[in-house]
Amino acid sequence: MMNEYDAVIIGSGFGGAVTAYKLAMKGHRVCILERGPQWTGEYFPGSAEKDVYENVQEIISASQLIKMGESLGVREELRRLIPWPPMDELNEELKKLKKLLYEPPLWEYRWLKKMDVLTANGVGGGSLIYANVLCRAHKEAFQDWPQGMDWASELERHYDEVEGEIGTNIGIGHDKSRALEIASKNSGKGQWKSMNLAIQKLHDRVNGGLDCAICHPNRKEEELKDARAKACEKEKEEGLCMSCGRCVLGCKRLNKRTLDLNYIRRAVREKGAHLYPNHEVTGIKPLDNGYLILCDEQERAFKAKTVVIAAGTLGSTKLLLRCKKEGTLPNLSDKTLGTKFSGNGDFQGFAYNCNIPVNSSIGPTITSGIDFNPKTIMVEEGGIPDVLAPLAQAFIPPFGVLERLMSLEFTDFINLIMGQERLEFKEEAVTKKSIMFLCMGRDGAYGKIRLSGDDIDVDWDEEGLEKLEAFIGGLETELRDLTAGIGGTYFPNPLWRNPLWDKGKLVTVHPLGGCPMGLNEKEGVVKPNGEVFGHDNLYVADGSIIPAALGVNPSLTIAALANRIAENIPAKTF
Repeated sequence: MMNEYDAVIIGSGFGGAVTAYKLAMKGHRVCILERGPQWTGEYFPGSAEKDVYENVQEIISASQLIKMGESLGVREELRRLIPWPPMDELNEELKKLKKLLYEPPLWEYRWLKKMDVLTANGVGGGSLIYANVLCRAHKEAFQDWPQGMDWASELERHYDEVEGEIGTNIGIGHDKSRALEIASKNSGKGQWKSMNLAIQKLHDRVNGGLDCAICHPNRKEEELKDARAKACEKEKEEGLCMSCGRCVLGCKRLNKRTLDLNYIRRAVREKGAHLYPNHEVTGIKPLDNGYLILCDEQERAFKAKTVVIAAGTLGSTKLLLRCKKEGTLPNLSDKTLGTKFSGNGDFQGFAYNCNIPVNSSIGPTITSGIDFNPKTIMVEEGGIPDVLAPLAQAFIPPFGVLERLMSLEFTDFINLIMGQERLEFKEEAVTKKSIMFLCMGRDGAYGKIRLSGDDIDVDWDEEGLEKLEAFIGGLETELRDLTAGIGGTYFPNPLWRNPLWDKGKLVTVHPLGGCPMGLNEKEGVVKPNGEVFGHDNLYVADGSIIPAALGVNPSLTIAALANRIAENIPAKTF
């Protein structure tokens, strides 16, 4: 079945949601194709009513670990073993489990060579699991962007517009934000500040925001009422964020200003855009006056004059690499496609057993940060979801144990293993007196995304690896000083310091690059206005076009850049 539109948007994250709404405002007949499902509040994993093991099981069911294109998770095996009856014969709990098992996972963890990548699937993209932070990049971050434009000034009004559409509140002070402030002050490192968070009050949600989470055209009105009642049943007396720290698990109360609650809702409900969850785009083919968009496992094809690819850094780059290989988009740049990949300097560390209260499970995931500008380094405090706090008691201590074991002489190691010595560990020091550092910085964009079978991987040349490791070394020096400022013991991410492999491994939730902007085909895949070189009316509008690390949370910059791209696409002429 052929569906014709003026504009097709591939993806519904910070790039896709913004461009969909803006183009719909301009009179275009718009459709949004989203690989993942519609995640309404009741389907997000994690609940205070369940024990930690049940919560972990739910989280695993909503996750997928992929290594070189092959899933290493349990979801496929469970699907094979469990024959499910039709959806209308299931009770509510089984409906939730079926959704978790059979639709694309909420979290997708990609195991790559040097840097693992965690991304999200679903209507709203990364906003479903991000930590609500909307942060503007410093002018220093734009030095590697296409020359000839003052990007900091150019994006200023787009930042303003996006913040106005989403809405922000300053992070409310908690023990963990005060601990980070004291760490900055005592160490003399950086400038502490509260963060702008996309969190709304409960009454805003009840009065209309929740409608957006049910914005699929086929969602019945009675289902909307049931979802609203379930989300608000226990929290209606509070009226504010409950400080449960479950932001990264998906907010059951829909108290986050995720993109399905604003941009997508407005595009669908107010401007008539069509939303298609569970539609993964696998190919794009040029037509005489537009493009044909092909979807996997769907009896649908879509035709549009204008196409905006916003499937995320990995998704957009993978799609274009596949189109280049298959010859459907032959003019894509051979030299630049896949290049300038960056993890945005993402790095995680821990300050254990500090001399002041931290209470890392109370509050939104992130409430404050230490800005090292002009170094373009940001260090934020990371919370542990309350439902996973018991697990942290078992998870965090081995970091210190491992570090201690690696430093022991052989005889001491044997005595420890035989039980003749003990490593002292204070259980209460984990969530109550330990802080997680979430770091970002200008790590350089040294990676190159390439096809590997049916999937992708990232290559790093030796010089790039050396520069990346030197950057992390300098970042750890700052973290050790911050840790000393609050009397704690510093532990690095165990993936970075681990005896199981020679060189450290990083984890990023902010992948950038792969389809970088440039002034010409030798510099980039897309023009500064987001249009693909060699293919008119084909645009990319997500983190993949950002040609260098930002050193801050990139969500707001991606949205502002998408706002600018959509603004420059002509309005529909009738």
